[in-house]
Amino acid sequence: MADTDQEVIVDSVVSTELKTDSVVFKKKAKGAECKVVVDFPQGTTELDRNIKAFICDLLGKSGPFGLMQDEKSNVTYTGDKNNGKAVVNFFGEIYAATMKQSWNEIQELNENSEEPMPYSYEIEIRLEEQTDQYVTLSINTYSYTGGAHGSSMNYSINFAKTYNDQVAYTINQKMTQSIQPLLRKGVIEYFKEQGETISDADLNNVLFIDNNTIPLPAMSPVLTTKGLRFEYQQYEIGPYAIGMVNFTLPYKDVKGYMTQEATELIGNY
Repeated sequence: MADTDQEVIVDSVVSTELKTDSVVFKKKAKGAECKVVVDFPQGTTELDRNIKAFICDLLGKSGPFGLMQDEKSNVTYTGDKNNGKAVVNFFGEIYAATMKQSWNEIQELNENSEEPMPYSYEIEIRLEEQTDQYVTLSINTYSYTGGAHGSSMNYSINFAKTYNDQVAYTINQKMTQSIQPLLRKGVIEYFKEQGETISDADLNNVLFIDNNTIPLPAMSPVLTTKGLRFEYQQYEIGPYAIGMVNFTLPYKDVKGYMTQEATELIGNY
């Protein structure tokens, strides 16, 4: 039996305005598994081109060992950016090879001990929803490269249809202190949905925060049809055990803290 099992699938998905193909790369080898799923734009508008460029840039910075912080480590795709299958296959092969090489090196070091657990890496970039004003993309990753558990990132971004580019900030960065009551309420609601009762007074002991201040998420809160969603990553404001804190605030409550750019995109919510 061959050591490697590889599969690339293209399944058409049509949205109201932005049309995408869901492109899937899968590769499984001894010690390493990889999966890449991308809802790849199929049009030729400026919005389509900018989202394609974003996808290529994100995949070039991502990988099984975390988001690349050193630009010299980034991978640049120089092929046809209109070919979603080629883009996804290119990065998928790099991820799979990187994991396989690292797993082999660990196995050689542990030649007289138990074989290490297989490494795995998954990344999905999906079209979550869209309105007449914006597109919401979700990015979810999972990586296991040894240790007690894997690591994940789950967040979303917006692209404005009015100017065909990514929305930089949805919350006024100068209002971190004034928005604290809403952030604390949102975190408490998150715990409630997890089946835990946490009081406002308990938050300072449960979370990793300074001066009783919950920071804004590293990833800008995202516009959705249900409200403004806040998404914190693992360890961003608390221990691994609490999970990735996320909650959605109604626009009627949070609108006064939003940037003018974001406020214009939500219309009459």
